[in-house]
Amino acid sequence: MVNPKRKNIKKYIIYILLGLMIIGNTTLVFNKSIWYDEVYSLNLVKGNFAQIVSGTAQDVHPPLYYLILKLGLLIGNGLFGINVIYVAKFVSIIPIFLTVIINHYWVRKWLGEGIWLHSFCILAMPRIMSHAGIEIRMYSWSGLFVYMSF
Repeated sequence: MVNPKRKNIKKYIIYILLGLMIIGNTTLVFNKSIWYDEVYSLNLVKGNFAQIVSGTAQDVHPPLYYLILKLGLLIGNGLFGINVIYVAKFVSIIPIFLTVIINHYWVRKWLGEGIWLHSFCILAMPRIMSHAGIEIRMYSWSGLFVYMSF
């Protein structure tokens, strides 16, 4: 028989680990260095929404990410005056947190208590922590949409 106190302690440890992973991923947003591809993304969203769609029609990238980025910049930088790079990187980390939330509401039905390990593994993936989660590119959003399609 499983001791209920031991089960609660295990759950609190997992909550703490997930919280630390979320904090760790979020702190990566506050790095101001960006690559050429990220500069391309920022330059593309300088125009209005119609110009963004027109610009992406001449490119290989889907316009949805750029529209999301534009909306995020209008809110974060336009309304609150937050640094453009920080806002843009935060827009790229949002889908990772949405993936964890989706885990806990829908995927939990199939994984049960294993959902905590699954969420931890998502947050601890090396590419998430080093690039995909904080690059001003569409990679994290495409990952979320592919994950949701399953």
